[in-house]
Amino acid sequence: MSEPAAPLLQVSGLGMQYPLRREGLFGPRRVVHALQDVSLEVQAGQTVALVGESGCGKSTLGKCILRLVEPTSGQVCIEGEPFAGAGVPLRADLRQRMQVIFQDPYASLNPRRTVLQSVADPLQQAGVGDAAERRRRVLETLAQVGLDASFAERHPHELSGGQRQRVAIARAIVMRPRLIVCDEPISSLDISIQAQVINLLLRLQRELGVAYLFITHDLRLVPRIADRVVVMYLGQVVEEGPAELLEHSRLHPYSQALFSAVPRIEPASPGRAPRRLLEGEIPSPIDPPSGCRFHTRCPHRQDRCTTQAPELRPLEGRLVRCHFAGSPDLQEPLP
Repeated sequence: MSEPAAPLLQVSGLGMQYPLRREGLFGPRRVVHALQDVSLEVQAGQTVALVGESGCGKSTLGKCILRLVEPTSGQVCIEGEPFAGAGVPLRADLRQRMQVIFQDPYASLNPRRTVLQSVADPLQQAGVGDAAERRRRVLETLAQVGLDASFAERHPHELSGGQRQRVAIARAIVMRPRLIVCDEPISSLDISIQAQVINLLLRLQRELGVAYLFITHDLRLVPRIADRVVVMYLGQVVEEGPAELLEHSRLHPYSQALFSAVPRIEPASPGRAPRRLLEGEIPSPIDPPSGCRFHTRCPHRQDRCTTQAPELRPLEGRLVRCHFAGSPDLQEPLP
């Protein structure tokens, strides 16, 4: 009996700390605890949505996975092969299996380079073919994202926002990666263009079999695009599970409040559950709370929450980081 295939992406116990400058000559050495003990998996051809408030560590996690920054602890494996300790040839191969689509396409494209040059850069860096072959690959990829050959000689300032993001997507898929980290890829676009870009990403996933780690703060997208959802708070994963499960019920108090904040189009009905609003500010990642990091804003906190950090444990078909998740007091009312 053959062993099951390794996940396409496996993140285990990832931590990231950013050191800060001392305050004065003899001031204490301080660090920003951006990530702590983050673990997740992405299967081949799957979309995992990474959600949470601004500053929770979503983009930092994406950068650590792509090795744009080196994490301080933990491990990232691509198809069972760890990044840490990999030699130069293997590390280059692992990098080619992953690409990224940034939030702002104008900032991520070099204004001095044409579309052809920008999209061909990954091919040139990897030593793929000659100039004619690379041009053929670029034009083929531009057609896949809905841009004809006339766009190849244009510069970023000659394109609309949606066209620039299509160029960024073309640059991400030209190497035929196995995984793409999408860091808020539609948040800077007009609302009329967002649906077009999402439809494009879904079509490319069907055609190419690529997996997405989709970082977003727009929870309305999650049921449409995601197979699984990872909810982060202050550098930690607090709940993770299938998208259809989290769409209808959440176990962690933070997840309940986060999804409750999604705008609703239909008018209020007498039987609808009230919104769960959070009080207080997000604690500083320089000095995170002891125990459960969410206890300073949790309406269900108890003494245990202030001293003992909860583990991420399986419960009702998902993983949740809460001492009392599943208890009657934390049951989410039906919508």
